[in-house]
Amino acid sequence: MPESPSMKRRKLHTSKDVRVEDIPTSEIPKSIPGNPSSSTAVPDFLRETAHRRRTLATLTKEVSPPPLRRATPASSRATPASIGATALSSATTPGSSSDAQIVDLTTSPPNEASKAPQAPAQPSSPNTHTPFRLTHISTLPTNHTITLRSLLTPPTTSCTLTTVWCFNYIHSLPFLVSSLPSDTNLSTLRIHLVHGSWRIEDANRIRLEEERLEHPYPGNVRLVPAYMPEPFGTHHSKMLFLFSVEEGGEEMARVVIHTANMIPFDWENMTQGVWDSGWLPLLSPGTEEFSIGAEFKSEILRYLKAYGSSRTGELTAELVKFSFSQIRAAFIGSVPGKYKLSECHFGWPGLERILRNTHIQPTSTRGKVICQVSSIATLAMGSKDSWLTPIFLNALSVTAPSKPLPLKPEFSIIFPTPDEIRASINGYRSGGAVHLKAVTPANLKQIDYMRPYLCRWSGSLAPPSSQTDPAPLRLGGRARAAPHIKTFIRYNEPTCKTISWALLTSANLSNQAWGSAPTTKGSRDRGLVIPGLGDEKEVRICSYEAGVIVFPGLFEEEGKEVVMKPLFHGDGLSVEEGKIHVGIRVPYDLPLAKYKSGEMPWSPGRSYAEVDCLGQSYLV
Repeated sequence: MPESPSMKRRKLHTSKDVRVEDIPTSEIPKSIPGNPSSSTAVPDFLRETAHRRRTLATLTKEVSPPPLRRATPASSRATPASIGATALSSATTPGSSSDAQIVDLTTSPPNEASKAPQAPAQPSSPNTHTPFRLTHISTLPTNHTITLRSLLTPPTTSCTLTTVWCFNYIHSLPFLVSSLPSDTNLSTLRIHLVHGSWRIEDANRIRLEEERLEHPYPGNVRLVPAYMPEPFGTHHSKMLFLFSVEEGGEEMARVVIHTANMIPFDWENMTQGVWDSGWLPLLSPGTEEFSIGAEFKSEILRYLKAYGSSRTGELTAELVKFSFSQIRAAFIGSVPGKYKLSECHFGWPGLERILRNTHIQPTSTRGKVICQVSSIATLAMGSKDSWLTPIFLNALSVTAPSKPLPLKPEFSIIFPTPDEIRASINGYRSGGAVHLKAVTPANLKQIDYMRPYLCRWSGSLAPPSSQTDPAPLRLGGRARAAPHIKTFIRYNEPTCKTISWALLTSANLSNQAWGSAPTTKGSRDRGLVIPGLGDEKEVRICSYEAGVIVFPGLFEEEGKEVVMKPLFHGDGLSVEEGKIHVGIRVPYDLPLAKYKSGEMPWSPGRSYAEVDCLGQSYLV
């Protein structure tokens, strides 16, 4: 439920309350491209913190951290022993040694420069780039990462950016504009911000309107409130639709689906993921699309049309003009509403629909599905689990019919622990974007139920007792960048050598995001679907979400086998011995480190007296 004004608000402390004058100037965009004299009136950090406090009350929503207190004596700061410095240095310093056997795959040869973003490979050579890329973090190796500015940059110097559609949960218009290329012409650029603050009196909507009026050309900025019929739902999708035109009049479009809020905090030191269509050309006159990309186009248009023509009609009318034939991916979204189960293209039923057409090679061993999220909601437990295992994990087990059927996979859920949040670049401040309730008996019962699934974010920072797999560590290179990325990956083997499918999405582990258990229309029945009565069942979805799934079949070429593998550095794999190798950038370490006995997941609702790597404690 939305937080009432009477509820106690949390404050961020160092040695005193944070004031505007206390915020480092690095938090504030200095100027807006095309208007050097302009400046933002309120620091983005305060806007971000205030908005997280005001608008997020359910577990699927993101809230600001409780009070941080700086330790008085210097001796009480986090020590190497307290944060596992040996493992920490192994994760951040190439070539360092530790007790664990570590294969360092996070660096590239010294002469390999950080690369500018490129369009995904054309259908003739789909193995060149990994479908998912991580965002740039200045204090970590930057090889093959991507920045917001590079995503917003037109394809050529003679090309002009004409329109930006930004779908997100939290927006900062000054930050978005400050991320545009410096030569952007703001007098002609149209910006549409799609958000979930539909009430006119909503503080976030008022703030966005103030930012619009502060823009040098306020008439070029349009605020688009999404319809929010569900009280526990959020507009959580994170997408960019960009349109550009060449000097000669050639138009192009770009679709970006990612996991970051449009605020500086999310794009700086948090682990985030990006899928990028590359720049799409116009359809040739009189032609129709019959391709993988055409199906992607159909599904993303289905999603966008659900907002209503008054909100996104202009966008859908533009997108239909472009060819999606170079895309090798499937779109999966969520839109609030109640849907007949047999016809639902959103949420877990939509994902299950895709997986029923995804062939998985049967093996003699069980595969593994790894769910990696930044938020776990209060799930429908009661006297028994009525959603997580019977509905959601069951949907993730679905495959195309085959003989023999693949063995049912094992499941793991990656969620950071308090010591991983403490050791992160931002310390406890990172915990403001990572959510799980661990306060009430019901919360603790849910954690106990999920404990067999729970694994740490970073194997390289795990205590030896958590590492039960003797295989060498493959480093994701993001141990100290707390996760806001969400990935769901099915591996063919327990050793995670090859991949059946991989999903990057804004959706966390919640029935608000993925949809409820099927119920009989008009009833409160929470039972499972009865065979033969699927048409009588409906699924309720509360939030807007957007994601992209890829699997080997999307990259097939005549006469060549496709192998999808986890990738821990670099930007793709090559064709070898007649096989197409598709690399999926994995942000976490493998093999996984299970929670040790009694270990708890991070929860922003609990106090932590132990100081983080910045010398701060965390008190609720």
